Amino acid sequence: MLRKATFERVLDKVHLEFGFDPLTPSKKRKYTDARALIYYVCRRKKRIRLDDLLLMLDEKGYKTSRANVIRQVDKIHHLVREDLMMKNLINEIAE
Repeated sequence: MLRKATFERVLDKVHLEFGFDPLTPSKKRKYTDARALIYYVCRRKKRIRLDDLLLMLDEKGYKTSRANVIRQVDKIHHLVREDLMMKNLINEIAE
């Protein structure tokens, strides 16, 4: 499945960039920000359907809601428009 391979690449890149497992079930900001990047890149850059993304996250042992993913994608979308460093980071992860 191409979408799963794409998801895995994004997950690996975020893991390498941040130096920790972003799917650690923690509400600390560093983890929530890393997960938000995964959601954004998968949804906006890689065009992975929301249901597929939720299923792949669940398969990795991380459960979240549709509303949370949508909210986090919107949050990153607004940051990208204002922050060149964030835009560059996302482009790097999306490569």
